[in-house]
Amino acid sequence: MTMEELSNRLPNGLHDAYLLGLNVDYTKCELRLELKLDVSAYPQGNPDYSVGTVLIRGLRYLVIDGPPPIAPGDTSKLSYIDGIETRPWQIDSSHLPPVGDAVFRYSIFMGDWNSYMHFAGESAEIEPGDLLL
Repeated sequence: MTMEELSNRLPNGLHDAYLLGLNVDYTKCELRLELKLDVSAYPQGNPDYSVGTVLIRGLRYLVIDGPPPIAPGDTSKLSYIDGIETRPWQIDSSHLPPVGDAVFRYSIFMGDWNSYMHFAGESAEIEPGDLLL
């Protein structure tokens, strides 16, 4: 499954999720993203959060843009995030390397930092699996 497919199977995708941590295992070419996800049913007024870990296998790259010199938010706190398929302009502006057809690209916008995390991989999964619709 691609990251976009995984996101589409979460109740609210990565919208208003929080990045709690990340780990890269270079020997296994894996990226783990620990996320606090809103699993509430739309249009419920209050979010209902659960913690899940997204595992990206076949990691090709991970690029994290730094926050701007004068960050609009407090970079010491958790930042809300939102995810999107990497756009062509992001590939050019962030100097992302080429990837093959069997690899997906994905970008996570870190709202309070006003910056992106870009990665590419072969497959995406989430633990626990019952977070998926």
